[in-house]
Amino acid sequence: MVKSVNMILGTYTRLFAIISCVLAILHSARASGDHGHDHDHGSVSCRDLAADKGWTIDCNDVTEVNTAFAYLTDNAVACKTAASFEWAGIFDVSGADSQTWTMAKKDGSYADPSMKVVLFSTTSATEAIMHNLEADANTLIEGTTCQRIDDGVTMNGITATGKCFEWHVADSKEVSSFIIDTTGITGLAAYTAHSPYEFEADAHYLKDSSGADVEHVAEETSPGPSDDCKHNYWLMQMHHDHCPHDALDESIEKGLHDFEDFYTDCTINRLYDPSKDDCPSVSCSSVNVDLADAVTTLTNSNCNTDCSSTTCKDTFQRILMAHDTCAESQLPTDLETGLHSFEDACEEHICNAVSAPSSSSSKVFSWKLISAVAGSAFFLLL
Repeated sequence: MVKSVNMILGTYTRLFAIISCVLAILHSARASGDHGHDHDHGSVSCRDLAADKGWTIDCNDVTEVNTAFAYLTDNAVACKTAASFEWAGIFDVSGADSQTWTMAKKDGSYADPSMKVVLFSTTSATEAIMHNLEADANTLIEGTTCQRIDDGVTMNGITATGKCFEWHVADSKEVSSFIIDTTGITGLAAYTAHSPYEFEADAHYLKDSSGADVEHVAEETSPGPSDDCKHNYWLMQMHHDHCPHDALDESIEKGLHDFEDFYTDCTINRLYDPSKDDCPSVSCSSVNVDLADAVTTLTNSNCNTDCSSTTCKDTFQRILMAHDTCAESQLPTDLETGLHSFEDACEEHICNAVSAPSSSSSKVFSWKLISAVAGSAFFLLL
């Protein structure tokens, strides 16, 4: 009886050890495999963005990309317009006759001696209302009728159509105060040329007449172009960065760079082409210096008509590597647009800026799993 119990316990012990071993191998194999993630250069993944919006990244059918580019060019003024205000917020101020907005010195000085502010009264305090007033706020803050307000002065006449003020701090004081008359107002929407946090030191920047902190219901920074502009730009940009260089029309390849200063790009790797060589390495931190004359070199070497020389090939491939792997802020504009001027002539020298995807992960995983199961079965029979 005791022997049987010991045998059963021994079997369960072996089985537990086997399961633990197999699970460890499964975890190891998965951890070492290629998950297909794009390299992150500091913004949202294009694949995640496409999935969220219901878009398909299809390099063989770029009809939607052409439509997106047409929308951007037809609405170029609106889609290239950055907001004139840096920050926006909306507050519930019902029940208080006044609010005091403060601007404080930080590290001994004010962030700026003045700040333009546009204020609206609203029937309620919601994020939707804040967004709906952005265009009007932009118009008012860019105008020339902003009323000067000095430290300690009260602002009256805040209405639903909005009013622009220019607040001026008192440099002799550590904190400057600006009083807003909110009698009869439910919601207060504010659009400021600087973030209020630039002037926030020891105390919250907005308090009601009782001295209690007033927190925003919603806020945003640098809203920029409309959602329609953003969506069309991202759809175009993710295909531009991912698809082969000849997948998009040259006008789109070049036209993208006219808009990119107004948007934050999503990140995605270029498709790997096994028939192409790997691009030479470049240093993104010094690409401004290393490739400062690269486009001039291509032009002077007549690479746009004959790209067969070693100089044309090496220079073109280094520009391509920088274009596909370095941040926009690191690249001179002529390098970005110049690349697309030479793509047709230098097509045979297009190279891979990314490494080949791993094809061995699944094989390694399978052999590890087979070995684990076989070894476990043998161990169980002992």
